[in-house]
Amino acid sequence: AFWLQQTETTNAQYARCVAADACDPPDNDRWDDPDYANHPVTDITWPQATTYAAWVGGRLPTEAEWEKACRAGDDRAYPWGDESPTDRLSNYNNNVGDTTPVGSYPDGATPLGLVDLSGNVWEWVSTLDAPYPYDASDGREDQKAGGKRIARGGSSYYTQYQLRCAARTGFSPATANQQ
Repeated sequence: AFWLQQTETTNAQYARCVAADACDPPDNDRWDDPDYANHPVTDITWPQATTYAAWVGGRLPTEAEWEKACRAGDDRAYPWGDESPTDRLSNYNNNVGDTTPVGSYPDGATPLGLVDLSGNVWEWVSTLDAPYPYDASDGREDQKAGGKRIARGGSSYYTQYQLRCAARTGFSPATANQQ
């Protein structure tokens, strides 16, 4: 059993962690701009995401947990089912040209009501980049180990191929960008 936040973390949520001196500010001009308060926080490294998750009393999900939440207990291709992505379901393929406020695509929600699992911004998970099949006991969940960390869900810039529940990519933990 595990719990995921219903939406991506917003700039306003992350700003509270910065104000509490628990988190480092993102490397952008939007995180404390009221016009972007409800957009997902961007330019966050894996250590910053891990710190924020701990500050709110949680942790980053494993990639297996993230995928289970995305698939909603069945073998769906996308959070919303097997229907191909459209601009009604997700912010992807530069169709908006920027991030959108979290929850802007309710038709793209999982049956459990999780939104934005595909598109808008990549989502860090706790897992080291290692080949499948997934095995939690092979060291990929060692939070102190070095190496690339997995991000899931694609972003507003990426194509429909990164929106699939099974899509994954590894990034250096120091990666922090608008996507």
